[in-house]
Amino acid sequence: NFIFFNLNVFLLSISDAENTFNYLQDDELYLYIPDVKYENIQQLRNRYQSLIDGSHNTNEEWMNWIIYSDFHKKYPIGTIQATVLKDEKKAYVGYVIYKKYWNQGYGYSALQWLENFLKEKDNVQYLEGYVDPRNIFSIKILEKSGFIKTHEEDNDYVYRKQIK
Repeated sequence: NFIFFNLNVFLLSISDAENTFNYLQDDELYLYIPDVKYENIQQLRNRYQSLIDGSHNTNEEWMNWIIYSDFHKKYPIGTIQATVLKDEKKAYVGYVIYKKYWNQGYGYSALQWLENFLKEKDNVQYLEGYVDPRNIFSIKILEKSGFIKTHEEDNDYVYRKQIK
């Protein structure tokens, strides 16, 4: 019984800050992720700019997207991100779904979209996701997607999946 939405996924842009800022004010989003709540739109724009600029490490490639429910980029659902470690042939994956869209299948669909995208990259054989042990919904998404818990690190569970 897998729900797979036709997601509208766009590369992150600075202009997305205006659309996402209010969604990012919900304290519950930060229960299980190490991000901070941005005090104003300019702080969020600055964060988005640093993500767009990418890593200074040549072994890392940062990829960030915003998911919208519409093609006109008016109604954001959440974010998807991957950090590809080229030498290790793996990608750290992550997603944040805004509270209004929780428990509707968007997290699973976003992870499926990301996996399909990363399968096309020559230098990615494994996906890894770090999750707070209290985040039972994200654990269910990872397990439903075929990730297997491999170990614990810094109070997180580490899940891994081979894609090639």
